[in-house]
Formats: sequence, C-alpha cells, structure tokens
Amino acid sequence: MDRRRGIEAILGIGGGLASKESEQNLDVARDLGNKGKHLEALPFILKAMEDPNNLDAILHYSAYAPSQRDRLKMLEDAERRGRRILLKELGPKAFDDDGDSVGHFWGILQTRPYMRVLNSLLEMYFQMNYTTKSANMGIEMLRLCPGDNMGIRCGLGSSLIRDGRYADALSFAQVWSSEDTMKAGGIPPRGGTVFKEPKREPLSVAEETRLSGRYDCTELMHTAALASFKLFGDCELSRQYLRIASKVNPFILVRILASAKGLTRAERGGRVRRV
Repeated sequence: MDRRRGIEAILGIGGGLASKESEQNLDVARDLGNKGKHLEALPFILKAMEDPNNLDAILHYSAYAPSQRDRLKMLEDAERRGRRILLKELGPKAFDDDGDSVGHFWGILQTRPYMRVLNSLLEMYFQMNYTTKSANMGIEMLRLCPGDNMGIRCGLGSSLIRDGRYADALSFAQVWSSEDTMKAGGIPPRGGTVFKEPKREPLSVAEETRLSGRYDCTELMHTAALASFKLFGDCELSRQYLRIASKVNPFILVRILASAKGLTRAERGGRVRRV
C-alpha cells in the first residue's frame, strides 16, 4: 500500500516514525519505480534506509534481492527491527495479550509499517512453501488486528490446508462465514483463530442460500469445501460448500477442471460429457 493514499499521507509513515527527508527519498524512489526506472530508484531507496525507522524503505529494497532466500532474510531482519521500534514506542507490553495494543493494531499508526512487513513475510513464506510459518504468521497478524483490515482471512485458509490443519481451516471458514459475523459485522475473537471443533452437520436450506449470495466470502467457501472433504469425505456438508463455492466464484473450479486429466476438449470448454 502506498501510504500517501491514507492517513499516513497526512501524518507520515507510521504517524511520523520516519524523518521527512527519508520519506521524501522514498517517494522519489516510488515514483521512479512506477515509471519502470528501477535502477534510478535504488539510490533514493538506499538514502531513505539511512533512517532506521523507515521500514517501508526496507520493503522496497527487498525487491532488489538476488534470490528469494536473500529477500526473506531482509524481511525477517525488518520484522525484528520493527518489533524493537514498537516496543520502544508502545512499551514492553506492546505484543502481550494483556497489554493495551494487541487487538487494536490498525488503530495505532505506529504499527502500520510493521504490519506491512508481516504481510510481505506472509507472502514470502507462502511462495516458498514454508507452510507452518505462513499459517502461523497469518494467525499472529489476526491476533494483533482481529478486525482484519488487510484481508488476511482470504488466504489463511489456504495456508492452514497446505499445513495439513484441516480442522482449523474449516473452523476458521465457519466462524468468518457465520451470520453473526457477516450480517452483524462482528469480529471473531483473535480474528477467528481460536480454533474449535468444526461443525459437521449439513447446512440448512436457508444457510446455504444465504452463503450462495455472498460474494465477499469466496475464498472462505473454497477453503470450507476442501477442508470438509479432507475431514469428513464426500458428505452432504462437503457438497454444500462445493456448490456454494461454485456459485460465488466459479472460475477456480473451471481452472481445476480445465487442467484435470481425463477431460475431453469439450469438457474443458464448459460442456459436461464424460469420456
């Protein structure tokens, strides 16, 4: 996210954590990068990084890493630096459940650069197939900010499934897709990561109809369909979630079917004749 488009455009990166000079250099680098002038942008990024509080500059610099492992190391170093910054800014209980900050991170401007670092780490862990680290990072981000302004819930189910945590994935999808959460705008404890035993009873007709009309939960329904199948097999609940998923986002199933072995060209084109 370009911080020039939010409240940080007024108050600065992290509410003023970074110096004006550092921000200005990063702005120049971003503008050059947007024009495809990445080599010309690099000196300005390095200049911006002279301020140790400018975590966004490190994020941009990590894109120049020669390998995924090098980039990952940069991001993990940035996370440790960001943690030290927040402990200094918010106090020793900044990351403790019984402190004043956990659960409210997005409302605290100083935390935003740190959360952007975590989001970049989450993506790298997922890309590099570090399944446990990817899942745990998503869980940690939702602990810090359960309201999930960054949309972590859209991808956490995939990380949990990759890590073999099918019950947790289904529990997570069921909590976020519940009527209490979706209709009333409620926020589940720890962003839905207080995992409970998932429900295995089939959905009511009314519940299936409700979820089939919700296009803001497409990832959750695909998560629920696969996790339910892995846990309970080819049961009515698994079929219900698959039906819902096919309605709210049919493109994923189309791509799966198109790449499946044993399909005719006609089937790949959308017709349903089996060979």
